Amino acid sequence: MMMHRLKILTEKGLGVVFAFSFALYGGFSSKAVMAEEIQSEKHDFRITQIAEGFSSPWSLVFLPNGGFLVSERIGEIRHVLANGRLGKRLSGVPKVAHKGQGGLLDLALHPEFPEQPWLYMAYAHETAQGLSLRLGRGRLEGMP
Repeated sequence: MMMHRLKILTEKGLGVVFAFSFALYGGFSSKAVMAEEIQSEKHDFRITQIAEGFSSPWSLVFLPNGGFLVSERIGEIRHVLANGRLGKRLSGVPKVAHKGQGGLLDLALHPEFPEQPWLYMAYAHETAQGLSLRLGRGRLEGMP
């Protein structure tokens, strides 16, 4: 089995970079564990738990093969396979400051992914002056 690796290049300082974040109920399984109907004035929604086993999931990005990557505030990125199984953690993720509201936050794929296999991430970094926000860019290797 091929291990997924992430090579990281980081940039100091970041003005404002936020990707739209999704929160998961918890982790991924191939069968729905819970479905809840929610009605609003304009639309009805069905919320189905599709994932479990994460620690503070924060953001996700969908992959072209039907799977997705999930950031966890503790500083890990998990690959969820298209068949619904929870894959391995990606290696090479930068050290993050997971305290207060800090940690590994948003993820975004390069607009021309997978031809340009870059994954961008926003994360908290601890300095002598306190926490700062950094933007990292990693090249996904060995990922379909």
